[in-house]
Amino acid sequence: MKILFLYPNAGSQLGFNYGIAHLSAVLKQAGHDVALWQLCDDIEPLPSREQFISRLRRESADIIGFSVVTNQWPYAKKLAAWARRATDAPLVCGGIHTMAAGEEILQSKLFDYIIRGEAEEAFAEFVDTLSKNQDPSGLKNLGYLANGSLRFNPLRPLPDLTKLPFKDYDIFDFQKIIDAKNGWTGLMASRGCPFSCTYCFNHQLVSNYRQDLGCSFKGLNYIRHFEVNQMIQEIAYLLQNYRNISMFILDDDLFTFYREYVKQFCAAYKKISTLPFVVNAHVGFFDEKRARYLADANCSIVKFGVESGSERIRRQILQRRMKNKDIISAIETPSG
Repeated sequence: MKILFLYPNAGSQLGFNYGIAHLSAVLKQAGHDVALWQLCDDIEPLPSREQFISRLRRESADIIGFSVVTNQWPYAKKLAAWARRATDAPLVCGGIHTMAAGEEILQSKLFDYIIRGEAEEAFAEFVDTLSKNQDPSGLKNLGYLANGSLRFNPLRPLPDLTKLPFKDYDIFDFQKIIDAKNGWTGLMASRGCPFSCTYCFNHQLVSNYRQDLGCSFKGLNYIRHFEVNQMIQEIAYLLQNYRNISMFILDDDLFTFYREYVKQFCAAYKKISTLPFVVNAHVGFFDEKRARYLADANCSIVKFGVESGSERIRRQILQRRMKNKDIISAIETPSG
């Protein structure tokens, strides 16, 4: 089957979509034809309705999949309405917005299905089911309207990151993304976060998975890492195949969570690259050893989410239980 991914990246930060890259790799591995249209004004002018409809008809996809975060929903909704004029192919919405507002998406009646949660296994099974002309309504992670009623099937266990195929960079105009971001290039070594900050989707995602799977946070295995060797192979691939990379950005929610992983990654990284890189940290998971490992591998920026200078606001409103003295201590951590 031919699957066309639409990434409505207009009016939001230009980015590489890790989810689509993994999904495309999984689908191609299964023998499907995959294409992507990243709609972003930093890459090319946005299409008019007529241009959009014309291209969708030329693509002639069997399934059209949208990947949407919440601030992209208004544009995604407009594109889905246009797509309805262009094709009879099923429209499927994925991305974190399906966990935050699945009801709204389905009640718009613009999408035939939503895929909730991490979708590498779920969407592949969905595509395989449709390719056999079978009914997908019983598949896990699926949401849809049945006779006007909302149906949300249970979530399946989270995928094992070490078993995913190499991300499909070719589906993106990745060189143009690198150039538009002045050489800053994203990576992701892990998924998940141990915290439940009120402004973040993690607590809702965890709650839904735990409810459907009937497990503890530990049993969910929410925080998962790619193997260090997988990351090093990916970095080597990027350096060999793309130009003008000046900085790697580790987009993990909390790269410094496991000290041993930081140690192993940094030791391997400095053997293949001298480029600077950026990581996200937390004051509770940072110390002199981590700082030394990172500095030795040419990490140039460590980002801490402070959010507010008020301990009361952090504790009572944001669920960020950090003392001011601990924040200051983390920022002043010596690396030599």
